[in-house]
Amino acid sequence: MNPLSNGGLGVGVASSNVWRAVPEPRSSLASWGRSLLQAGMTTAETLVGGAGNVLDVGSLTTLLQQQIQVQREMQVISMQSNIAKSQHEAEMAPVRNMRVG
Repeated sequence: MNPLSNGGLGVGVASSNVWRAVPEPRSSLASWGRSLLQAGMTTAETLVGGAGNVLDVGSLTTLLQQQIQVQREMQVISMQSNIAKSQHEAEMAPVRNMRVG
């Protein structure tokens, strides 16, 4: 039995009942995504302490709390930056509208 004939990906040619596999697109983005996924899995295994070790929930919780704290700080800094930018643009608008006359 053809593995593609039982619902797998393929295109049947009606005259000869030949199944052809649909080619997978060759994209550098796909290979980049796979390598990124592999790097992430390796990093996760390192954080956990290896593939065979028991997960240390305490250290993982601490890491997550630190990440949340850093994200909150980044949000505050971003908000302050946006406010300062808006104020500066509001102050500069009349200056830009002045005409030398």
